[in-house]
Amino acid sequence: MVFASRTSQDFITPETVAEIEAWSGRAVLEALVGFEIEPHHLHEEAGSVWELR
Repeated sequence: MVFASRTSQDFITPETVAEIEAWSGRAVLEALVGFEIEPHHLHEEAGSVWELR
């Protein structure tokens, strides 16, 4: 993939890409941690990929 800055329209370095990916990935994960799902919306763990054996 090739990445460019929306504001300057310049290409950004692989180092900047890595920094932005880490920053945005962390923000998404932190948002998901704070997102509560009501129990009746959850699937049973038994028989699922999440089942601990």
